[in-house]
Amino acid sequence: MCRSKWERGFNRTLILRLLALCILLNLPIMAFGQIESPDSSRRDLYGWTVQTLKHSSLRKLPIRGVENYLPLLTGIVEVNGNLHFRGSRAGEVSYFLDSFSITNPFFNSSGIPIIPEAIDELQVHTGAYGPLFGSTNGGVVVTQLRTGGDSISASFDYQTDEFAKPGREFLRTTAQGYRNIVGTIGGPLPLLGMKFFVAGQHSFMRNRQPMFLEPFRYDGLITDQYGNYPAGIPLPGTVKFKRNYIDQNWLSSTIVQGNTTVDLEPVRLKFTGSYSFEESPEESNWPVRMRNYYRQKRGLMNEATTKFGGVQASMKLGDRTEVRASLSLYNRFARQFDPDFGDEWKLYADSAASKRLGYDGFRWRYWARPPYTTIFQFIFSHPDAPNNSYSKNEQSGFVASFNAKHQLLPFWTVTVAGTYERWTIRSYRITNISNYLQNLDSNRDGIPDRTFANENDRRISLSASGGITNYGYDYLGNELNDGLDAARRPSFTSLVLNNEIADDQVNFNIGGVYKVFSSDNHTVPNYVDPSLVHYPYYWTVDEKEFTRQESVRLFLPRLSATYRLSQTTTVSVAYGAFAQYTAFQNLYLSQLTTESRIRPYFRVPYWFWGPLVSMFAQPERSTVYEFGISKSFGERGGVSLRFFAKSLKNQLEPGRIYNDRGDAIFVALQNKGQGEIKGVELSAQLNPSKTFSIAAFYTFMRARGTTSHPFALRREMSDMILPPVPFQLFPLDYDQMHRGTFLASLSFDEQYGMVLEGLNITGLVSFNSGHRYTRFKEIQNFGSATPWNIGVRQLIDPRGAEFIEPTNNSTT
Repeated sequence: MCRSKWERGFNRTLILRLLALCILLNLPIMAFGQIESPDSSRRDLYGWTVQTLKHSSLRKLPIRGVENYLPLLTGIVEVNGNLHFRGSRAGEVSYFLDSFSITNPFFNSSGIPIIPEAIDELQVHTGAYGPLFGSTNGGVVVTQLRTGGDSISASFDYQTDEFAKPGREFLRTTAQGYRNIVGTIGGPLPLLGMKFFVAGQHSFMRNRQPMFLEPFRYDGLITDQYGNYPAGIPLPGTVKFKRNYIDQNWLSSTIVQGNTTVDLEPVRLKFTGSYSFEESPEESNWPVRMRNYYRQKRGLMNEATTKFGGVQASMKLGDRTEVRASLSLYNRFARQFDPDFGDEWKLYADSAASKRLGYDGFRWRYWARPPYTTIFQFIFSHPDAPNNSYSKNEQSGFVASFNAKHQLLPFWTVTVAGTYERWTIRSYRITNISNYLQNLDSNRDGIPDRTFANENDRRISLSASGGITNYGYDYLGNELNDGLDAARRPSFTSLVLNNEIADDQVNFNIGGVYKVFSSDNHTVPNYVDPSLVHYPYYWTVDEKEFTRQESVRLFLPRLSATYRLSQTTTVSVAYGAFAQYTAFQNLYLSQLTTESRIRPYFRVPYWFWGPLVSMFAQPERSTVYEFGISKSFGERGGVSLRFFAKSLKNQLEPGRIYNDRGDAIFVALQNKGQGEIKGVELSAQLNPSKTFSIAAFYTFMRARGTTSHPFALRREMSDMILPPVPFQLFPLDYDQMHRGTFLASLSFDEQYGMVLEGLNITGLVSFNSGHRYTRFKEIQNFGSATPWNIGVRQLIDPRGAEFIEPTNNSTT
């Protein structure tokens, strides 16, 4: 990898502060996500686990990105791209940027991509963290952006693997066509004591899916006798793949973010903003790239644009009181579209519109040419085959918060805080545009002249034929703000009280969060026998049966304490209760989707694919305990040992819904899951000299529960006749008994002369236990679902698997 860098005024300090003791003794004061500068005269001690990565350490790591930094730390497991904090499910983490919440509740993930060079400090709170950080079950990630200094400082960074052409090998490594350019600038502005910092990044990957792939080439392919074409017709050309490389599978991303501070004594203002744009082809990843080998120019495109802005005002009222208030706005819009027709999705499957652009991929007006089949039904799409789907979604919201901290007595500080968070969420998807158009134009003359008894009949008929799911947009894709398909508007209200009692030896934090969860989800109270309305071709649930879920109100207590046994040894304990909703993309359904699953005469008491009825879903909850002991060796480093336990309850999982007679009538998400997490974390930091340091992190953890994610238990809820499933805790999919990281860093300062000055060498080694899986009886035939996945039928559809051991009993 090539790396060139020019930088003025950068900090050459090497120390990597990952030791829990160093964190405890140097932890910045935090209030509702706000980070203040450390006060060396007062060392605040908290009982929960906090791990910190500084800018000076991050810039020396041989990896990039917050999602890659976090798995290096104790208690954090990464499996299949998902992060699990101390045994939590994916998506049970809240994210802050500066003092602002940036968690997108639709995905329950960080709503903003962060440029690594823009990070001043990355803090990770796990375990029984304090009430000022919210209530998510897993933990909190707080990113503090760099700010402008007293002089102009700038940097430029360029990284690439293009020493060889993409797909060619260099030093026995296949180049993927990676480029990353980052520039930063910050410093003072000549008015009002303003300082600014801005970072920009552009990334491009010609292949966003690096993988092991043996090169192959097929010439002279012809159709077989199993498709819609006569046998022997030549396919459009050669099929060829390079080693470990998939062409036409690119990803482009641009990010700009920064902040400005204004010092207007006694008021201090901070403005933070971020903008990002990402695009990539949809049907170019493996193995879809094979099926669409000949039609890359017609493939769907993905785009996502994210905008964020926030302002915070803080002011000191005397020597003992400080108040803060903040407001932030967020918007993310994403779409999946045809690059030729954009948002005009009705043109996608219209042969007349395609022919004007030179495409001849149609058999009839709205029917695409069938795919080619070769070598016993291997399928290749026609080069001009149209796209038949379109989707878009948008999440916009604001977060308003206040924080007041007052020192009642020299040893007693009280903090009162509050937050109101409200979102507007929209989603639209049509999956069969061709069928939609034929419904309107049955004689295929290009005139959509079918008539309907009324508008509601039209909506139901076209939604069913087009496979449309929508909320926040009507069935045509126009924004909608009222009615049952209106935008979902969830909100969260939090009131926080925290008491900190501290002296030179003991520190107590006692408080809690009173939180109101309003999901704005649909529910049908009379779901057993709802009233029906008859339209000319459909029976549907009467819209009057639908209501909104009631808000959930919870008080979540927190308690932590630390005790200094000596100047070098500290012990701590912490307890906390937590709760949060799963990602709303798992819960929100269109009105027609919900009623199709609960209406009598059509509902079924089993489920295997597709969305699930979610009107019974409530927040998932957990209770956390932890104990820690830390030993410092002064400037030479230290060690930290922590024990933790977590009880999971109200976990969402599929379950059957019964009527008064005890008959199963349909399947829905229910809060019946449970689990338990136990573990030990060990951190060690040694600094043998000023130029050399080493750090080691190790986690031993067991994560068990009834289900690993809300859509587990597919086999148990399927149409097979299975015996009742006994209540039992199994190892979760992401259970990893052992996980560790070892870091070593060697740096040279000015005393080593101009040749070595500024040189740094960092090595990183990580290891972890394998993935959990369940063995089943050896297959007695090929078990092919299609010619593309011979031998893995039971992995795709486990209904036919004959398991020979308990769930997740084996490990790779």
